[in-house]
Parts: sequence; structure tokens; C-alpha cells
Amino acid sequence: MSDYTVFVKVKPYIAQYFRQVYGNPARFSKKSFFNLLLSKFITIPPKDCVFDIKLFDERSNSDEYLQVQLPYCTNKNIYSHNYLTRIGEDAIARELRSEFYLALMTFVRNFLIDGFRQKKTAYINTAIKLFIEKHNLDVDCFNTLLKQYHRTETVKSRKKRKKKMSF
Repeated sequence: MSDYTVFVKVKPYIAQYFRQVYGNPARFSKKSFFNLLLSKFITIPPKDCVFDIKLFDERSNSDEYLQVQLPYCTNKNIYSHNYLTRIGEDAIARELRSEFYLALMTFVRNFLIDGFRQKKTAYINTAIKLFIEKHNLDVDCFNTLLKQYHRTETVKSRKKRKKKMSF
């Protein structure tokens, strides 16, 4: 990993999750999809781009920004290619959100599979609270995660119904 980092704007609880799982700054494994995206989207900084220490300090102390360490690339020199474009930041933020919600859904489903299917709502709440506790997230994000879980389950059940009707 290089000494260069970039900041990606995400929701505070997603940034907390990745800081807890991957460290601060986040260091992804060599062959991870995130490093592939980073290597694809880093470029030479534009001529009008100037390093601002105040902006760096603001973002490094903010809950909304995740600091990500840039990987060494075989096809790009990290010393000259260390700028993340806006499109690249959006693409990485989208993948970080997807990875977070996948981890949440997997955790909740595994909790429900372990024999707790009777009172589903109460166990879903418990599973989400355990996920929050396990990853040291703010308790304030509970309602957001619960809504996201129900949205995902609703979409999944609609797809199943559509599939059954098509036969």
C-alpha cells in the first residue's frame, strides 16, 4: 500500500463500519474489487488542483468521509496518479454502500436462520442491534438500517411473486 490516500463521501454509519472492519485509513486487500476500482479511476491531478491542508483536516475529522489508502498499481505510477475523479468517487461510494448492505443482510439472515423464525419482527430488530453493536456504529442509525432491511425484503418478495405468476 502507498502513503497516498483519498477521501470518499458516504453516510456516517457506512464510514464507521469500514473504519472498524478495514482500519483508518481503510486498507483493502490487494486483489479486492475496491482496489481494482481505485486503480481504474485514479488519474493525474488537474493543473488547478492544489493540496489544501485545511480541507484535508476537515475531511479526516469528519464522520461523512472515509479515508482510503491507494494501492500500488502496475500500470500507473502512484506518485503521479493520486487524484480520484468525481465519477470515481461516486462509483466507489456506490460499491461501499452495496458492500455494507450486503454485510447487514447477511448478518440478519444468518441470525434468523439460526432457529429464530417464530417472531420475525422482534428478531430482526435484535439482529440489527447486534450488527450495530458488533461494528461499533452509532445507535442513531438503527431506524435507517431497519428501513433498508424492509425495503430489500419487499423488493425480494415482489420479484418472487412476479416469477411465480409468469409460469
